[in-house]
Amino acid sequence: MLSGQKFALWDFEDKNDNWKKAQSSSIPKIIAIPTTSGTGSEVGRASVITEEKKALKRLIFHPNMLPTTVLLDPELTINLSPSLTESNGMDALSHNLEAFCSPADHPMARGIAVERCRLISENLLNAYKNGGDIEARGRMLIASASFQRGLGAMHAVAHSIGGLFDSHHSTLNAILMPYVLEANRHKIEKDIEYLSMCLD
Repeated sequence: MLSGQKFALWDFEDKNDNWKKAQSSSIPKIIAIPTTSGTGSEVGRASVITEEKKALKRLIFHPNMLPTTVLLDPELTINLSPSLTESNGMDALSHNLEAFCSPADHPMARGIAVERCRLISENLLNAYKNGGDIEARGRMLIASASFQRGLGAMHAVAHSIGGLFDSHHSTLNAILMPYVLEANRHKIEKDIEYLSMCLD
């Protein structure tokens, strides 16, 4: 993002169309090769970076930050520790739940989120129990992100807490998940019932 730019990193924070300050032609093509299954960075146009002096997570955005090529190689995730497998898997689930329950109307994104939730429900436990299960690892890579309808309260709160306490983002999403779902139960109960039916 910063190659060939005359502005500093924080000048590109995702506020007030700051991304338009960038010299777009100087941003190189990006090839993403994920080594975990959960962050979804490989399908994003932004980067979340902690400003340590202020204990604050900031979003740096530019449309050209979206990778042009993504290589999903499950062998790169083999024997990822069980704790990282679990927490990153829950991060993936939170992405998909938030995309599925979003009030924005996007039927294709909703369908993608349902399928990715199914992949997670069928493969996360296997990947956790057996770090060398290449099929489960591959399926978790496919399921790792679903941003088509934005993010919700799980991520909003996790970003704030993570910046203040330098806590692991995926673990925070997992901890917050039941509380956010319960707080929004009156709005998403039918969605969750439908999702549960699809996963049965």
